[in-house]
Amino acid sequence: LSQKVLKTFFLPLQNWLIRRAGTIIGTTPVYIEKSPDLAAAGDKRDAIPIGIDPLPAVPKEDVDRFRAGYPGKKMVVSVGRLVSYKGFRHLIDAAQYLRDDCMILIGGDGPLKKELQSRIDSKNLKNKVRLLGYLSKETLPLLFAASDVFVLSSAMKTEAFGIVQIEAMSAGKPVVATKIPESGVSWVNADG
Repeated sequence: LSQKVLKTFFLPLQNWLIRRAGTIIGTTPVYIEKSPDLAAAGDKRDAIPIGIDPLPAVPKEDVDRFRAGYPGKKMVVSVGRLVSYKGFRHLIDAAQYLRDDCMILIGGDGPLKKELQSRIDSKNLKNKVRLLGYLSKETLPLLFAASDVFVLSSAMKTEAFGIVQIEAMSAGKPVVATKIPESGVSWVNADG
């Protein structure tokens, strides 16, 4: 996002590398097809989606203990670095339209943490949205297991794939995501 000036200097090297490459691999067919920088590469382009190891199973008693902290709530989970392109501002704003029996839990840390917390406070959404902070590799499977639905609120093409979507799928959770033009996000979570 902040590299537009640097790209001017990097562009000649990038174009040289594209011409010299035998194959250029992207994470989704959509991202490859929609990239203006890769248009000249023609049939040298290919897609290999990102894969993950399935998330480990979480004991039911651990899930029940976690959910007990949010009694009677449907748990909407979102995870990611707290940066602008992840769209957490939009998710927080959308919380005002949810019923009172819903709780949005946002896991992650980043430069927008204070701003997002201020947004939650100023909109009086403390009973509907919580910032959980940094999640360890051990906590993430628990959060997914305890959730009812996962939301990827990213709003910019910078979100090219959304690995957290396949983590949520690995936990058997439905995924709700934004449709971002020229991004592979919708390809990753295509219906069926």
